[in-house]
Amino acid sequence: MPKALKVFIHILIGFFALAFLWLVFFNVAVNNGLIQKWNGKWYTSGQLKKAFPPQEYSVESKNTPEEVYAQFRAALLANDLEAALGFMTEGSRGRYREAFVKNGLKKLGETYPERVNKDHERGNLASYNYTFIKDGKKINSSIEFIKSPQGYWQIDQI
Repeated sequence: MPKALKVFIHILIGFFALAFLWLVFFNVAVNNGLIQKWNGKWYTSGQLKKAFPPQEYSVESKNTPEEVYAQFRAALLANDLEAALGFMTEGSRGRYREAFVKNGLKKLGETYPERVNKDHERGNLASYNYTFIKDGKKINSSIEFIKSPQGYWQIDQI
């Protein structure tokens, strides 16, 4: 057998051995939670914590969801888009900006009731419900609040 063929076979065996060892290591890392898949991408646990910080943190509230809702509704009634969006989480402002402009701020403000009712609150998340009338029909809906790490409640979805 020529020497070049022997070298090629040894390199090929070494490649497959390394690939096998890598697959075993990867499998062990996945099973132990050291590597996790999220939205089609693989993350180490450290990268995952950095990309998606925990939602549970203990901080004293500097406002209440009821106050935020009242001020939000007042901003809608005053036709002040930027003030209304200021009471929302940063991630939800973009999608609501378009809807508020499209539906008319004052009209939306008049649609929303003066008060919302607490459904449940757990840690930094709170859910409230309310009823409004649209086209002569009573519609039940909810509003979700998130408390920021600075202690301010904000509307996440309405």
